[in-house]
Parts: sequence; C-alpha cells; structure tokens
Amino acid sequence: MNLEVTFQGKTRNRDGLIRAVQQLARQQGGQIGAWRDGMRVVLCPLGYLDLGWVRESGLFGGWKITGACTTTPGGPGLHKAVVEFVDALVRGKELKELEFKDRSGYWEDRNFARLVDEVYDPWLARELEGALGKLKQSPESIPLFWGEEEYLPKEVPNTVYTPIGRFSAQWLRERLDQGRRKELRERICIWPNEERDALYYRNGALKRMWQDCCFAPSDRHETDQQLNGFILDFLEQAARQDPALPMPMDAYRELCIMDGRDFRIPEDTPDMGEEFAPGYHKDELLQSYGTLWIPLPGVYRYEWSDDGKGNAGCIWIDEEGGGPIWRVSGYRNQEGAAEWNADFSQLKDVETRELSGGKARWGWKEIPNKADPDQPLRQMLCEVAAGDTLYVITVTFSDEMEEVLDRLRRMEIRPKLNG
Repeated sequence: MNLEVTFQGKTRNRDGLIRAVQQLARQQGGQIGAWRDGMRVVLCPLGYLDLGWVRESGLFGGWKITGACTTTPGGPGLHKAVVEFVDALVRGKELKELEFKDRSGYWEDRNFARLVDEVYDPWLARELEGALGKLKQSPESIPLFWGEEEYLPKEVPNTVYTPIGRFSAQWLRERLDQGRRKELRERICIWPNEERDALYYRNGALKRMWQDCCFAPSDRHETDQQLNGFILDFLEQAARQDPALPMPMDAYRELCIMDGRDFRIPEDTPDMGEEFAPGYHKDELLQSYGTLWIPLPGVYRYEWSDDGKGNAGCIWIDEEGGGPIWRVSGYRNQEGAAEWNADFSQLKDVETRELSGGKARWGWKEIPNKADPDQPLRQMLCEVAAGDTLYVITVTFSDEMEEVLDRLRRMEIRPKLNG
C-alpha cells in the first residue's frame, strides 16, 4: 500500500497561486508541467505533486484547489519536501482554508526521525516481505512500485524488479532478516534522507539509468542526449558531495563514452558491486499498448504519434540499426466485441493465431522504397481483436521477416499492472 498526502483549500487568485508554485519549484530545483485545469510539480524522479482547480459558483466565487502526492517509493525526504511545499503556499497566503490529510502524522509533528523509524522503514519492510511471499508461490519475477510503466523488463526468476533496480530474493531476505532497514531504504528509496544529499543524486540517477535509459549514443536523438546528461550530472554531483559513496562505475563509464564526456568521477571511487547491471532497456522488453503486449528490443526509441485527425498511436524505431519500424494503434467498439475488418485478400502468407483473451491475424506485402528504389521494403499488417478493442499493427522492414514473425507470434493479451 502506498503512502500518500492529499489536501484541498481555496484561493481568490488562481494566477497568483500558479506563480507562487512556479517560484517554489524553481527554488527547489523542481520541474513544472501544466494543463488547463491543473499542474504538476516534479520534485524528484518519481516524486509528482499534482494540483488541480475548479471555479466555485457564485458572483464572488473563488477557486477550489486540490492536490496529492504519492511519496512512495520516493522516500521520506520527498514526503518532507511535499509538506514544506504546501506549507509555504499557506504561509505565503496563496492557499487558504487548507485541509491536509497525512496519515503518517508528519504534517502535525514535523518529526523526521519518527517518520523514518515508525512509518517508512516499516512500510518498506512490509512491501518487500509481500513481494518475497509471492516469490515463494511462484519463481516468476515480481514488480514493485511499477504501476505506471508501459513495459515489462526481461524475466529473471526469483527477483524483485523496481524502478531503481533489480534485487534477488536472497539479497533482500538477508537484509530483512538482519534488520538492515536503513540499508534497504537508502538503496530502494530515491530520497531516503532529509536533504538532497549524495544518496538523493545517486539514486535519482539510478532510477533513470535502470528504468529509462537506452544506453544509446547522445547524438542518436535529443531524448538520449537529455537523459544521458541528466544521469551523468546526478552521479557526478553525488560523487562531489560524498567521494566515499559507492557508485555504478561501469555503467557510469559506459554512459560517459555514449555522451562523449570525459570521466569526471575518480577511478578509485568505490563500486556498488551489485548482482545486476543497470539498464532494463539493454534487453528485450514487453512493450504495451492497452492490453496488448509486444516483445521488442529495449533499445528501440519510443514515440507517440498523433496527426490531429484522430489517428494516434505508438511508434517504436530501431534508430541505430535501420531495422523494423513498429506502429500500433487501438480502436474501441462502443457496441460490443471488436472484430477484424481489414481487407487481407492482397496480402501474402496470411497467418491467424488464437491468443488468451483475443485473436490475431497478419500478412505482408511489398511497398515502394522512395529513399532507395533498389532496396525492397515490406510491410506487415496485423490485426488483434481483444475484448472491445481492435489493435492495428504495421511493421515496415526490409529483410527481417523471421524476426518480425517471431515477435508477432509471442504477443500477449494481459491486463495492465496495478502498481
């Protein structure tokens, strides 16, 4: 069960509140995202403070403000930061008539030591015990704090995978049995202590390194450049703050090479020496679109495509190897179960397959290659009917026929994760 803070209040001046939130975020090194009826403050990786507003009725009605932040697995440092952020809005008189719900009790007593010892450390121990209990029933790897991700990493039996790393059942069991709760918190929570100390920067980098990074050259795409730079900057800041803190040195050097950056962390810095090397994207991933899951190389770059005409979907691109381009869209039938509806009469080698929870068919055709007329191109069309949704997949490729067919044959229909 996650730990969450929620609050509501009022303001007469919504724009003044927004400016105050922006100023506080800048002061704390946070980032801002906004939409019509709300905004998000990113206080740390996995640390999202969401605010929304609704106009009250009446001639002199103001604005009702609501907010929430799930502070696990961010950590007690994130919890403290959220409380102080909201408190600053109240003290600045931008937010009035506040009702703040925090079952940890930290809003009332501001006792960080108690928050750690009586709330976060016991909570993390319970979550890990629950995951280990599931591994006793089945050796298939268990996700923890994975609710919003759009992929599943490679299967490694008898492990727990989290946004900040993969851990064997033996490694976790040993530390739980020995009461090493502080070590577990400092390894698994991104913001384990009161301040933005070296652990905050190292663990923030580990989250991006494990869950988001493709370990691709920075000049492949601007997203790789930004992500690689973020990770390296955080690791180097951690090393400056605490030169004795163990670091993922091999992964750091690998990313420096990918980024064209000189090694700035000293060679004699202690290595974390963990069981598993960072980077879920180094292996094949089970990528999702709705309830459809497709096995694809983790290094493929992801894009969301929307032409503004009602045609939207995911694209996965083999940016480096010039391999297949996968496009996936979904269409919901408002009147019942989805059915295939494309004309497959002109496609070659049509194949059908029953899936658990659905059915699929695919076939291919040759298409013109405008960039290189001498290099033939093929396009695979696949339809998957699952419940009330029809998924349409197109794969454009040259000579990777067997690879494309293998991945289609290993598709799955399964529900989304709950976290």
